[in-house]
Amino acid sequence: MMNIPAITINVERSVRILGRLLVVALVLLLAWRGAGWAWYFAAPAAHPLIPDLRGGVSLANATRFPWFGTLAQAPVAAPVSDIKVIGLFAGGKRPMALLSIGSQNPVAAVVGESPVPGLQLVEVAGDYAVIARNGINEKVMLTGSGAATQAKKSKKKEGQSE
Repeated sequence: MMNIPAITINVERSVRILGRLLVVALVLLLAWRGAGWAWYFAAPAAHPLIPDLRGGVSLANATRFPWFGTLAQAPVAAPVSDIKVIGLFAGGKRPMALLSIGSQNPVAAVVGESPVPGLQLVEVAGDYAVIARNGINEKVMLTGSGAATQAKKSKKKEGQSE
C-alpha cells in the first residue's frame, strides 16, 4: 500500500485569511462607491450654451433669441397706421412701451430703441407714445385711452351733423 501524506488544514487560520480578504474587498467597494457619490455632488455642472449678453442688454435684442424653441425672425417695419400702443410704462429711469405692430406679437421697447427696423420709440407719456419712422415723428395714442376715444367720438359727431 501506498502511503498517502496527510493534509492538515488549519481551519482557524483559513477563516482569518478569508475574513481579511472579505474586509479588504468591502472597503474597496465602499471607497469606489463613495468616490462615485463624491464626484456626483462635487463635479462642476455642464452648462448649456447661453447667449453672450455682456454688452448692453435691451428688450429688442432679447426678442431675437429663440427662447422657447422657435426661430426668431427679424420683423419688418410696418406702416405707422398699423402700430397700436397696448401699454405704457412712463415712470422711472427707462420709460418703455408695449407695441402691437401689424399682425406680429406685441413688442416691448425702451425709449431710444428700435422695436423693428425703420421704427424708433422716441417718447413715452401717460397716454401716448411718439414713434419715429424714417425720421418723421408720429404720436400714437394708447389703445382705449380717453383721448383716443374722444377723437373717435368727435369724428362720429362731425359725420352725423353733415
